[in-house]
Formats: sequence, C-alpha cells, structure tokens
Amino acid sequence: GSSLEEVKVILNTFSLIDKFKVIVGAEDVAKGKPEPEIYLLAARKLKLLPNQCLVIEDTVSGVEAAKSAGMICIAITNTVGKKELIGADKIVDNISEIKIIYE
Repeated sequence: GSSLEEVKVILNTFSLIDKFKVIVGAEDVAKGKPEPEIYLLAARKLKLLPNQCLVIEDTVSGVEAAKSAGMICIAITNTVGKKELIGADKIVDNISEIKIIYE
C-alpha cells in the first residue's frame, strides 16, 4: 500500500484531492493488503457500511483486500492482466471507463 503522502501526491497530480472526505495510507493500519484493514478503516471514518463502498484497485492484493472487506471493487489493468484480477466485480483497461460505467 501507499503512504498517506504518496496518496496525496497522486490525488493532487490529478486535481482530485478535494473529491475525497477521507484519505488513509499504509501507515494508518497495522496490516497491509491483502488484509482488509485499510478499507474497513476508511469506511469507519466515512461512517459507511462496507457494502456501501466502492474500491478502485490495480493489484491482486488490493482486490483481495476490497472483497474481504465486503466492498464492491473495480479493477484497472494498469499493473496486472484481467486473469489475475478476476476476483473484482468489474475489470476495466483504463480509469476513464469507470466514469462511463457509473454515469
């Protein structure tokens, strides 16, 4: 998982930082992915149930963590192929496809 600072840099790069009410990083949890702890922490901070959350992931361990947390997961084939991401609810090749799915 990425550190909080790394996450903020990425979100700032894409002008998305203001779109998130809660941001968590690897240092916020004791166990990293594929353990679901980081996603469950984010849900608690948002006061949401896991099944009310959508996770966007690009790693096998991230998909496993999201699904173990009971969350919907969209996987992007940035780092691995579709076969490896088969556990996700939906697999896309490009993040721009996500906007199309949820419009």
